Amino acid sequence: MKTLFALLLFPFFLFPQVTTYSSYEAKMLQYANNSYAYAIKYDSVEIVKAAMDSCWKFLKEYPHSFARPGIFAYLLKMSVMDHSDKKIISALIDSSIYYDSSAVNKYGIAEQLIENNIEPSRGYELLREAFPFLKVPYHKYKANILFARQSINKGKPALAKMYFENALVADSTRIEGWYEYASFLTYSEMNADLNDVKRHIQSLNKAKSKTYTEYSKNSANIDKEFLNFKLKDINGNLIDFKKYKGHPLIAQYFSNWCPQPEKYPVLKDVSKKFPDAKIILINFGESAEELKTKYLDKPEYKYLRDYTIVFEDSTFWSYFTGTTLGTLFLIDKNGRIRLDLRDYSKEYKKLLEKALKEMESK
Repeated sequence: MKTLFALLLFPFFLFPQVTTYSSYEAKMLQYANNSYAYAIKYDSVEIVKAAMDSCWKFLKEYPHSFARPGIFAYLLKMSVMDHSDKKIISALIDSSIYYDSSAVNKYGIAEQLIENNIEPSRGYELLREAFPFLKVPYHKYKANILFARQSINKGKPALAKMYFENALVADSTRIEGWYEYASFLTYSEMNADLNDVKRHIQSLNKAKSKTYTEYSKNSANIDKEFLNFKLKDINGNLIDFKKYKGHPLIAQYFSNWCPQPEKYPVLKDVSKKFPDAKIILINFGESAEELKTKYLDKPEYKYLRDYTIVFEDSTFWSYFTGTTLGTLFLIDKNGRIRLDLRDYSKEYKKLLEKALKEMESK
C-alpha cells in the first residue's frame, strides 16, 4: 500500500492533469461513503480493509478522477479507524489538504485526529489554522470545545472556561455543551457560574420539551389519511393497510443503517399495555433479501421478528412530509395520523401512551 501511495501521490503534485468523470467514478465515491458508514456501524476492521483496498485500486486506475479528493478523504477516515501506519495517515492528510485546503476540510481532519487520539498535536495545529475561517456555528462550537478539553489537560482552567464560554456563544443550542461545561465547573468548584449554567440547562430542556410536543401534535402530517396504501412485506405479500381500520396503529420507520434500539423496548412495552394497538415497521433503503440474509437470524435483531415489516415505495414516501429514519406515526382507529414523533426523547413514550389512552376511551 505504501508503494502504491507513493506512485499515486508524486505525479499529482508535479504535473497538471485533466480531471476525468464517469458514472463509475461517481459510484465509487458513493461506495466509499457507504463502506465507511458500514464500517462505523459494525466496528469492522474487515470492512475497512476491503474498502481501503478498493479505494487504492480505484486511484491507480483513475488517477485524475473528479472523485479523487473525496476518495482521499474517505481513505483518511478509514485509516484513522484502522489505526494505520502514521506515515500513511500523514501522507493522506497532505493529499487531502492538497486537493481541498478549505478551513472546513482542515477542521474535519483535525477533529478525526484529536478525537481518535491519532496525531492530536497535528490535529490541534490544523484546528488553529482553520479556526479563524470557520463560518458554520457548529464548527466554531466544536473547535472551542476541543480547545477547552486541551486546556483542561494542560492544567489551564481559566483558559478552558474561556473556550467553553466561546463555544456556547457560537452555538447556544447545544445542550450537550452546556452539560460538559457544567461538569467542568463542578470539578473546578466554580459554584457561582455553575448555578447559572444549571438554570440555563433547565430552561433549554423545557424549551426542547415544548418544541417536541408541539411538533408531534401539529406537524404537516397530522390528520393525513394513512390507510390508503398497500406495501409489500418481507415475503413479498401485499399488505393492505385498510386491514388495520378499527385499531390504533403504530407505524415505525426504521433501517439497520441507522438503528435506534432504544425505541424498540418502548414498542414492546406499549404493545403489552395496549393490546388492541397494531404495530408495523416501515423499512427505509433495504431490501427484503438483505433483511433476511444479514439481520433476521442474528440474536441482536430478534426484535424484528415480532413485527410486520413492510417496504416503502416512492408514492408512499412522497405522500408524507419530512419523514426520516426513526419517525413514528400514531394512527387512530379511523386511519388518521394523530402523532408524528421524531427522534427519541423523554417525552416520546409519555406522548405515545397518553394518546393511546385517549383512543381507548373513545
